[in-house]
Amino acid sequence: MTNRLSLIAVSIVLGLICISLITLTTSPMVWYDEVCMASESLSFFKTGEIKLTANPHVLSGEVLHYGPLYFICTALSFKLFGFGIFQFRIVAWLFGMLIAYLLAFKTKMGEKYSAYLFLLLILSDVTFLKASHNGRMETLAIVFIVAAFIMTFHSRKRTLSHFSFIGLMCACTVLVTPRSGFLLFPIAIQIFILIFKNQFSMLKFFGLALSFIIPIFIWFGYAYHFSLVELVNEFKEIQDVGSGFTGSHFRVSSVHVHLILAITAIILLDGVKNKFNFVKKYWYYLTGIVLFYLIVKDYGPYSVYIIWIFYLLIVFWSEGNKRRMYMPLMVLLINVGFLSLKYFTVFSTLESRNMSYVSLEISKLIPEGSTVAGDMRYFYSVHKNGSTFRYNEEDFATEKFEQLHREVDNYDYFIISNKRNKDYPKVLKTYAANSNLELIGTINLKEPEGRLISLILSKFPLNYSYSGGVYKRLRD
Repeated sequence: MTNRLSLIAVSIVLGLICISLITLTTSPMVWYDEVCMASESLSFFKTGEIKLTANPHVLSGEVLHYGPLYFICTALSFKLFGFGIFQFRIVAWLFGMLIAYLLAFKTKMGEKYSAYLFLLLILSDVTFLKASHNGRMETLAIVFIVAAFIMTFHSRKRTLSHFSFIGLMCACTVLVTPRSGFLLFPIAIQIFILIFKNQFSMLKFFGLALSFIIPIFIWFGYAYHFSLVELVNEFKEIQDVGSGFTGSHFRVSSVHVHLILAITAIILLDGVKNKFNFVKKYWYYLTGIVLFYLIVKDYGPYSVYIIWIFYLLIVFWSEGNKRRMYMPLMVLLINVGFLSLKYFTVFSTLESRNMSYVSLEISKLIPEGSTVAGDMRYFYSVHKNGSTFRYNEEDFATEKFEQLHREVDNYDYFIISNKRNKDYPKVLKTYAANSNLELIGTINLKEPEGRLISLILSKFPLNYSYSGGVYKRLRD
């Protein structure tokens, strides 16, 4: 790879990183999972307890099934930099960039250009970028699992400390989110292969096992008092509220179809021309993809667990054979198409995503110390105003939460975006039917202009604006 091409590649990579950072607070819009995680992080920062303060009526007690590691990181960000959307999202973003670095430069790619090619692929992927922006913990979990994969499959070290560290990384993966545990199976299979080949002593096995079990056992004792009944009860509560942790419905997003086709083509070509040598060499990565579609119920954010695997396999396939470069270049071209559409939409609706203006308007309309119920989009702005926030996004239980907000929280103000009011008019009607609400102000942000963006917004149900209304609850 010539110095000129290297310079161009580095410039593009840096440009992708900068644009991702610039749009960190504007894309995506504040959404359900983010508010849950941010409120739990804020609770942990203030009280040391991981509680869903944005709506304590949804889950009782502490939310302990995720483990503490992500909340420790986000609470530390709040401590160092204060509370806000940037301070919260930057944690997942930094871990996302660390994933890209580890995979590009620590997996021992055979060609110099391979690292740059991989960075271009993963940093142009809209799913990976969304995971780095959305305020969830997937990127932290992937950092640990990538470290474990690198040490297991891309290192020749076979020391006790090496395998103990692998066990610790696997434990940290689970202590971020148990959902990521499916990626531990290839590592477990590899360990048993080494044992079968007499390349793995019992001392190393116990070192790995203890470094994996002890941290999880400690958390299990703290969170559930060593009671399987408490653990099962919390998971049942989660299953009732949301989608649960497991149960495949084999969902393939439209932005992943080209990746599925690319990997399928690689497997078929490898079978015809190389007797599946490539598949045999990288069976552990392919196993991760298969396991994901078999046991993980994906509603959007979870596919990031395997996105990096697609790109690693595509780059490994193209290494050392210039005739195979058509594969990653075609994938990159499709990625750029999706990414261009994403950024065109974001920058065309930038004024509608102006959270600073929203926070200013809320500070004018709502006194500090108030209790505010309503739309999740305003979580950060309400909290920065020194008020308490309670969301009502559970569309299956609007009446239930309205009653709790009225009778238990005794809310003072209600706030709802124009988009949510249009999609779910029942919410405002329910609150207005049980309380005397007076519209005291509106948040009016400029609508995007232009034929192309208007066409896009008319074809896709995108959330792009914080415009809405603020209502005061009048007392009798």
